[in-house]
Amino acid sequence: MKDMFATISDLRHLVFSRVCRIVILASVSLAFGLQTALVVQCAEFSVKEVRNVLSKSASKIDHYIYLDGRIESGDLVKFNSAVRDVFSLIKKEQDFSSDAPIHDVNEDNWIKLVLNSDGGDVRESMAIGRRVRELMGETNVYGTLVLLRSAPSSKKEFDQQLEWPDFFPAMVDNAQEGPPLYKHCYSACILILVAGVQRFAASNIDETGWNAEDATGEKKIVPTLGLHRPYFAKEEFAKLTVKDAAQQFHDLEQDVSKYLVEMGASQYMIDRMMATNSESIDLVEDDDIKKLFPWRDPFYEEWIIAKCQGYELSAEDKATWEWFNKEWSKTRGEVPIENFIPKGMTADEAKSILQKEGIRNTGMQGCEFRTRTAQQESILSAN
Repeated sequence: MKDMFATISDLRHLVFSRVCRIVILASVSLAFGLQTALVVQCAEFSVKEVRNVLSKSASKIDHYIYLDGRIESGDLVKFNSAVRDVFSLIKKEQDFSSDAPIHDVNEDNWIKLVLNSDGGDVRESMAIGRRVRELMGETNVYGTLVLLRSAPSSKKEFDQQLEWPDFFPAMVDNAQEGPPLYKHCYSACILILVAGVQRFAASNIDETGWNAEDATGEKKIVPTLGLHRPYFAKEEFAKLTVKDAAQQFHDLEQDVSKYLVEMGASQYMIDRMMATNSESIDLVEDDDIKKLFPWRDPFYEEWIIAKCQGYELSAEDKATWEWFNKEWSKTRGEVPIENFIPKGMTADEAKSILQKEGIRNTGMQGCEFRTRTAQQESILSAN
């Protein structure tokens, strides 16, 4: 059996699927004939800029690394190259010094990864994930907002989504065009998503059957996240004896489970992943995403709190702010927070607590930015 293992291409090279997916893309030509093309979807990394519309400064730009396609051996090298590219852009635009004016800091501009992949090489995915964690990166899976071009409200929604990537907006001429535009993060891709110290995921929303003018029709929600257990290449795994297959699979399951625990995934996520066989995909609804992992990893949150002491409100002000925010939340945002004056508080008192919280929040964000970027610069300069 040892000789046979020597002839098998490293069973410990874990995979969800080992080859790039070949997709048949079909489109109708002007002559109504069917044009077909084969596209091999291997992972590609690219750096894109998005204007931060939440910032008062039009010059503040967020930089994203986009991963599109199947993850293969060697993609860690591509990712590291993209990281260096995006970090060099951030350094050109930001003052990392501790005495830089806080309003000049774009606290949202850090290493962010946007994922769109149906999986691939498990070991490579975990290597990329560990690199993301080391760099304290953010991971995102943005669904597509599919809009019917002829719908009156589509242009406005499209323009809004272009400004801030909660979704990728897409215009189509008919509903049949929608499905190929859907984004997803399946299988091994999830191993990268969970590695972010901050994570975000949202389903695709298909509004081609929805009429916003009279609120009729249907919005189709298509999940972006899909789980199943990792597996070996079938032709290799089939050659093993029952005993060896059981041992290899147990080791594989342990490796992936240990990694997920390391990254802060819940036991719920691990159990759900391992319960789904490799021929199936368990799609995760938006309401269940928070059960997989917290939006912000607790270790990171506590580390930033420890690093950024000195910006806390006094106990009295903290209690006042929490009460104020709770009362404002009851308005469901109908009243802008800067105009809100709760019963029992004067206008000057409301203004004062908002200013104090604003100073605290701005200070914490600036400190977090500098702490994070200092870590990233240290790691990138070392290797």
